[in-house]
Amino acid sequence: MVFKIIIALISLNIMIEDFRYRSIHWLNIVALIAGVILGIIFHAFTFMSHDFLLNLTFLAIQYISLTFYFSIKQRRLINITRAHIGSGDIIYLRS
Repeated sequence: MVFKIIIALISLNIMIEDFRYRSIHWLNIVALIAGVILGIIFHAFTFMSHDFLLNLTFLAIQYISLTFYFSIKQRRLINITRAHIGSGDIIYLRS
């Protein structure tokens, strides 16, 4: 529970930095990864595969929907990671 709160606070900090400065500091990513790793280690690998698959499915649906929307809007196939989504957003979603 403590690690979930720490990870949530680090994620909140990343979100605030992204909104304010349109960039994030690399130490936030290191802290987030360290928090996740420590959380996994201290919880004896009680990783819920159902939650992981649910989150992964949600992100895939969002990615496909956005690609479809921008492709229809511009009348050609659009890779949204090049022009519409920043690298900080991708790192945030993958962590």
